Amino acid sequence: ALGKAAERLSAMRLGLQRIQGLVLNLRKFSRLDEAEVQRLDVPDAIETVLALLAPKLGAIEVRRRLEARPHFTGSPALLNQVVMNIVSNAADALGGPGVIEVATSDDGKTYRIEINDSGPGIPQDVRDRIFEPFFTTKPVGSGTGLGLAIAYAVVRAHKGEISVGDGPLGGARFLIELPMDDQA
Repeated sequence: ALGKAAERLSAMRLGLQRIQGLVLNLRKFSRLDEAEVQRLDVPDAIETVLALLAPKLGAIEVRRRLEARPHFTGSPALLNQVVMNIVSNAADALGGPGVIEVATSDDGKTYRIEINDSGPGIPQDVRDRIFEPFFTTKPVGSGTGLGLAIAYAVVRAHKGEISVGDGPLGGARFLIELPMDDQA
């Protein structure tokens, strides 16, 4: 009986730790409403998004190739909302096991965030429309068609560009390019 009680206590402690981690990640993510520009820790922001999406990602292998400088000056919505929407869509496209890669790079003038997946890709005839509000390729009731429209608006507000094409993993490749004019 004592062993069962210790087992339950250990399970409760693990559950509390998971809840604590989720609350911490939600608090980090909720900075989304902060419109002011600030110095962002890019790897930390990406890890927060991936932690929040962990239940959705399931058996998907997530690769990270974070080669850019770790800090970028911008709005928290840039990394939170944009990366969240693109990675979430990639997970939906995969629909099960597969690979998603999140990569960063910079050349001192342009900061790049690239998200690749091993899914079916985005058909050429749809690519011109995917950033339009309310356009979705998901079944009725499954998507609002706002995720990529929001991502597009946030990137443009940062004077950046977002594009989609064929990726090295066989699926879609989203590339976000942001000017580094005022970066320290």
